[in-house]
Amino acid sequence: MENAKTEGVGDRVEAKEGDARNLPFGNGVFDSVVSNFVVYELQKREDREQMMREMARVLKPGGKIALVDFIFADECVEDLRKYGVEAARERDGKISFWVNAVLNLGMVRTYLVTGKKG
Repeated sequence: MENAKTEGVGDRVEAKEGDARNLPFGNGVFDSVVSNFVVYELQKREDREQMMREMARVLKPGGKIALVDFIFADECVEDLRKYGVEAARERDGKISFWVNAVLNLGMVRTYLVTGKKG
């Protein structure tokens, strides 16, 4: 919220606490869904699949997904496709060498998964 206030959009931003496997939102309410380094925190395959199901569920038709993580990118693509999102994975993708170097000291690859709900 501090960042939103700093950017002058605090009156248009609402923060909610929730679980990525059970998002506290209705179906098809978002134009875009973003996940930054959350997937690797979920140890069980079924939990990661549930997260992808939830991301697809809250996304409007024509809405877009962007997901950045270290591992499980292929699983994410597979699951998102299963739930109606045309998804693809890129190694490093639009995550530049410099971002990778800063985040990981160049030791770990990051993956970008993007998709659009049909």
